[in-house]
Amino acid sequence: MVCTRGEGGHEQPRIADSVPVGFAGFVVDRRRFESEYLPQAIAGAERMLADAVRDNLVLRVTDRAGRALAATHEEPGQADELTGRFDFVFRDLELSARSRHTAAAQLSAWNARTRWLLSALMSLMATGGVLLTWRAVRRERQLSRIRNGFVASVSHELRTPLASIASSGSSCAGVGSRRRTGWSSTGAASSRRARA
Repeated sequence: MVCTRGEGGHEQPRIADSVPVGFAGFVVDRRRFESEYLPQAIAGAERMLADAVRDNLVLRVTDRAGRALAATHEEPGQADELTGRFDFVFRDLELSARSRHTAAAQLSAWNARTRWLLSALMSLMATGGVLLTWRAVRRERQLSRIRNGFVASVSHELRTPLASIASSGSSCAGVGSRRRTGWSSTGAASSRRARA
């Protein structure tokens, strides 16, 4: 702390270099704050960030003249800037956060494009699912028609000979020997069971 000799030889802090803070009367040395505390605080804040954010974020503390007192990177960064003042202590100091490589508007545009593409892809997948379901239902109906046609055809092909056997059996029933009568009654009964 820079001090001057006051009345009676007592050391007193110079007002230009120190500012009283709070109700307890703490005195903060501005030069020490700017040279030691600010760089440590900025470096500590930077360590808490993820690597990708740390590389893209420029934290900078400037005075009224625009002179950088502490910064995470030398370059000023993009034009998208969030600022805040140290109103509680040093009203002429300003903390700013900027994007180093990618501005917030660029991130927003990329995010909008990505969401639009994902929405289009999901719509395409849903349409594909509907088409595949429609195709499966159509195929199932076609297989059902083929199966019903096959069953009807086989049924017709089997009933025609059975009808012939039944009519032959009934016409033979009245004629001839007992052996033929037994055979004709057995054939007629079998053909009735098969038709049922």
